[in-house]
Formats: sequence, structure tokens, C-alpha cells
Amino acid sequence: MTWIMGSIDQSLILNLKLHKTAKDMWEYLKKVYNQDNTAKRSHLEYEIARYSQGNLSIQNYFSGFQNLWAEYVDMIYVQVPIESLADVQEVHEQSKRDQFLMKLRPKYEAARSNLMNRDLSPSLDVCFKELLREEQRLATQTILQQNKMHDNAIAYAAAHWKRQLVDNNCDVRFSRDGCIVRDQVSGKILTKGPKVGRLFPLHFSVSNFVSLASIAVSSTDNQPSNTTVRHSSRIIRPPNRYGFHTSLHTTLTSVSIPSCYSEAAKYDCWLYSIKRRLDGSLDRYKARLVVLGNKQEYGVNYKETFAPVAKMTTVRTIISIAASQGWPLHQMDVKNAFLHRDLKDEIYMVLPHGLPSSSSLDVCKLKRSLYGLKQAPRAWFDKFRSTLLQFSFKQSQYDSSLFLCKTFTGIVLLLVYVDAIVIIGTDSALIARLQQHLQASFHMKDLGPLTYFLGLEVHYDSSEISLNQHKYTQDLLKLVGLHNASPMDTPLEVNTKYSSKEGKVISNPTIYRQLVGSLNYLTITRSNISFAIQQVSQFMQHPRHLNLVVVHRILRYLRRTPSRGLFFPAGSPPHLVAYSDADWAGCPDSRRSVTGWCMFLGNPLISWKSKKQDRVSKSSTESEYRAMSAGCLEIVWLRGLLAELGFSQSNPTPLHADNTSAIQICVNPVFHERTKHIEVDCHYIREALDTRIISLPHISTTLQRADVFTNAMTQKRHQFLVSKLMLLDRSTSI
Repeated sequence: MTWIMGSIDQSLILNLKLHKTAKDMWEYLKKVYNQDNTAKRSHLEYEIARYSQGNLSIQNYFSGFQNLWAEYVDMIYVQVPIESLADVQEVHEQSKRDQFLMKLRPKYEAARSNLMNRDLSPSLDVCFKELLREEQRLATQTILQQNKMHDNAIAYAAAHWKRQLVDNNCDVRFSRDGCIVRDQVSGKILTKGPKVGRLFPLHFSVSNFVSLASIAVSSTDNQPSNTTVRHSSRIIRPPNRYGFHTSLHTTLTSVSIPSCYSEAAKYDCWLYSIKRRLDGSLDRYKARLVVLGNKQEYGVNYKETFAPVAKMTTVRTIISIAASQGWPLHQMDVKNAFLHRDLKDEIYMVLPHGLPSSSSLDVCKLKRSLYGLKQAPRAWFDKFRSTLLQFSFKQSQYDSSLFLCKTFTGIVLLLVYVDAIVIIGTDSALIARLQQHLQASFHMKDLGPLTYFLGLEVHYDSSEISLNQHKYTQDLLKLVGLHNASPMDTPLEVNTKYSSKEGKVISNPTIYRQLVGSLNYLTITRSNISFAIQQVSQFMQHPRHLNLVVVHRILRYLRRTPSRGLFFPAGSPPHLVAYSDADWAGCPDSRRSVTGWCMFLGNPLISWKSKKQDRVSKSSTESEYRAMSAGCLEIVWLRGLLAELGFSQSNPTPLHADNTSAIQICVNPVFHERTKHIEVDCHYIREALDTRIISLPHISTTLQRADVFTNAMTQKRHQFLVSKLMLLDRSTSI
């Protein structure tokens, strides 16, 4: 009662004196001053009614439609009795699906009629997936029609395995990279065409195209009647590195290459994909033969599957060293990486659908790995590792995806992440020989200086380097439909704890899980959202609408600074510095604490963690001590990695903590009754302290940088700590 009387306006106190209990006061205030959401509900109904696809893609239209309906149903379902909720939800789902289909553009009329006239009404998710396929089909059809209407005449040449297409005056030569048309008399190149999927688009001027009307090219399903065929005497075989069984050689070479999209669609054995450049423009079409690895059984036709990939802490550490020492960064890419390794296991594959065979019992014995095999990633890494070891490289003891070679003139480091390779070092001659060795061993592509790696954008300013995920952030915001939303100043609200029992459960948790997974990948360069992602990741199994609201708040926070990322200045001393902190009993459901620590190599941030502890701590000192123990583990690993790279830490690494009791336990050699349950952690940290691996300086809570990994904070406090983490907004090249 005292709290209620002190929280309201003084003019209202006289009306509350008639009520004797706090409950009666609250009921009176609720009855008199409660405001419903009628206006907001009407506004949402109006927005939903007028919302249509317009010029939006299917993906963006679906995301915006879902956001409007999610806000609307949250308001409606609160007022619906529990016994009637299921019926109301069913009606809403039907209405939601019908409104989504009716607001499509007219060009989707055929797909809409097909979906709405089915005996069993499909769900909204099913409609969305089929409309995505229809959108892709229409886009492909539009591209082909635009090519036909282009000012320059365009034709499509189809290459066959053992023949060349020529006419009386022209010779057409096919290769992996494209098609060249030459004049047979003068040898002059008339036109060139790149390889697009399994077709070769050729661009002619109108006059040349008329004079070359007899060339064996076609943009339709019907071949020209005046095509003449000359068989080449050269024997064409598939490359040995793809190493199929002999019976499969014969089968594949007997398949005619389709001359248009409709013919290519008849075969189900190819998995098509589109590669795009950094600016989103089309790079090339790809088609692969992919096996059904989900049919493999463990212990029968595969055993080990894990393929090591580079740790992101190792990537950031190497980039930090490159910036401080002025080392160049090179990037290479392996084409069709999984096809380079011989198989140790005996594996047979059923002939892909559409390939002719003499018997239905014919199978293919695979000599080399194919995409889709469970052991393909590991087989590729074994092949790549053996190639580097033969070239006098040594595998790192601290990261199995890192290889290094030390010479009298310097050092060369190679980092591999599946088929992406980063090379760094001071011995330029050895780097050149290494690149030649890799190109001779595999089908490589030299990408020049490191600029784009696994969605990470690398920017150079003088000798300084910045690392961000600007394009990834923008694509994620557009996918959700929040690219024009009002930005937020902080990722989380202050003094708010999130429970697994608050709010309504989301009927379809897939969207929530996809968003949280995408945001988790953003923490590679955005350490300032690590705690927020840790909070929302706790509800992946049964997410609720309140959790989705928090995810949208994080996205709106990213909307304010999409180009923010890590900054690695030049000349920074390679000295390791660490901070650790803990939020005691921060989880309202389990009362477990949250651990937070961060590591700096000089000025730049290279490693951090925000994680809920696996046990309940009985005091804040205990939770802080567990956080110090976790941070000490990372320090030991980083010191070993830096020593291997030639940057040994001669002095103990300072581990800053703001809890004096936890520091005193480390220094005091006598165990007390209150510390016996954390005795193992005590022994580990004390041993690291005695061997001068770490030191434990005290730091004020206001200067504790690890605080951003354990708590939500005000805008001023949040911005202060973000600046201490060396997170800056940088311009991007995309």
C-alpha cells in the first residue's frame, strides 16, 4: 500500500483512502484508468488490409506480412479464453493464408489459383515455399526473354562431349571457361561466350549475326536445320581428379548436354546453384552431382566425419598480428574441394535419375569423394593436410586448421576454412612457391589480397585493418523487413530479466531459430551483442512472442550501426591483456550466473565469451571465481598460440577482476570451508598464478570492460564500454 500511495499523483490519494488493502486499491486504479488497445488494433487491421506485395520480393513480402500479423495476434489472443483459443487460432491461420495469397502480384495468378483450389488447404509455410520456387522460375524465364529482346542478338551454343559444331566459315571451340567462335579462313575471333550453367551465350552485332545464321547455335528447343557436324579426332575424357568408376564414365559421356533450360530440367542428378559477387551481381551458374548422404549409416559406410575448421579467435589473432607488424594478407579458393580426395571406404552409388543404364541393378563404385558424402569434408582436409606437410609446413598444436613454416628469412602462416585459404607472412618468395604448389596440386583460384572471407569484410586504411559484416547485416535486416525500422540505442532493456514462462509460445519457432542463428554468426565481429544473443539463445526450444520482440530489438540496434566492427591499428604491441566478470544468479529460471571475459592483443579485441555457468553459485565471489577460471583457460591457450607464431609472452598476462574476495582466495594458500566446493578451480588458477602465467590486478567496476558481456546497461554506459572494445564504424566497399 505504501508503494502504491507513493507512486501515484497526490490528487488521487483521497480516492484511494476508502480502500483498505493493496489489492482493492489496484483493482480500483485498473477499473478507472485502464486503457484498451482498440485504436492500435484498428490501425493494425487497417495496415493488414492495405498491405500487398507491390514491388517486394516474395521473401520480403512474407517477412513484412508475418510481422504485422504477429503484432496483431499478440493483442487479440490476450482477450480470448483458453478454451476457445485453438478455434480462434485456426480461423486466423486460414484468414492469414487467404489474405497473403490474395495480395500477390497478378503474375502469380496461376500459382495462387493452384494453391487455393486444392482439396486440402496448404499451410502458409507451404504456400510460401511454392511461391519462392515460382518466383525463381519466373525470374529465369524473364532473363531468357530479355536476352532475346536485347539490342545485340544473343544465341546459345551447346557443347557435346565428342564433337564440335561448325559451319562453312566458322569454327566453334568449347572449353571449361567458355566458347570461342573463329573465322576458319582468317582465324579472327568473331565472338566469345562465357559458360552459364551448361549453355554458352554468344553476343553478336546484328550484321554479324545475320552473316552467321548457319552457325550451330540455338536459343530454343529446336536445332537449326542447316547445322553441320564435324567430329573431332581428339579424345575427350572427364578430368582424372573427378575419378568416377569406369561404368559411370561411360554413362555420363552418353548423356547429351541440354541446349536450353527446359532440357536441363529433365535430369534430376544435378544440383544447381547461383554464385554472386560481393555487390550482389551474378557471377556464374554452378551444377554439381550430389549424393544422398542422409542414406548412409554410421559404422556401415562411414565412421569419422568431423573436418577441422579454423577457430574465429585464430582468424582475429592473425589479422591483429598482420596489422601490427604490417604483414600482407593473401586469399585463395579451392574449386570443387570435396572432389580432390580418394576414398578409403568402399562406397557404391545408385545411378542418378535420368542416366541410361543396361540394367536396373547397375551401380557406381566411387573412387573419389563427392559432395553429399558424410566423409567428404574429412577426406578433403586429409588430402590438403598431407599436401602441406610434404611442402615442409607444420600443423599447429593449438589450431589444427593452422599451418606454419619458419625459414631464415621469415615465417609463413596458412589458415584454411573448408575451401577458403588465407596466407600471411614475411617470406614473399616462400609465399609465391606455396601458391604455385597449391595450384599444381589442386584447381585453385587466386583472389589476391584478403577482402572478403566467410562473410567478413576486410578493409585497409594505410596499414590499419578493420573487420566488419556490413553486407551480412544489411541482408539480414532486409530479410526480416526491418531495414527501414527505427533504430535502438542498446540491444536490451535495462533491469529486465527474461523467463521461459512469460508470454505465449510461438506456433512456428523456425523463424525465431533462424534469426538467432544468424545473429550468433554476427558475434564474430560484433562483440557488443554477445550478451544479448546469449540471452535469447536460451529459449530456442520453446520460444515465446516476448523473446521474438527482444530479437527484433537487437536487429533494430544493428540497424543504427550496420558497418560497426573490429579495428586493428598498426603498431599495436602484441601483449595479451584479459578481463573477467560475472553476473551472480542472473537467470530467473535456474539462478545460474553468467560468465563474461574478453582478451586483447595490445589494443584490439581478439577473443570474448558470454555464457551461462553450468552450476549454481552460492555467492557472488564463487561466480566471479568461476569466471576467472574460464578466462584463465583461454589465456593459457592464447599464450601457447602466440608463442608458436613467434610472439611469446615474457610477462604474466594480467587478468583484471573487480571482486576483491575472489582475488584474495587466489592469493591465500589456505583453503576455507566456503571454498572447498570450488577446490579444483582454486588449484588451477593458483597454479597459473604461481607459474607466472597470469597476474590478478584489481580494477574498478566502472572500468571493467567485461561488464558488457554480463549485463544489459544504459545507453551512456553501453557506448562507453563499446568504445573500450575497439568497435568502430568503418566505411565499406560494398
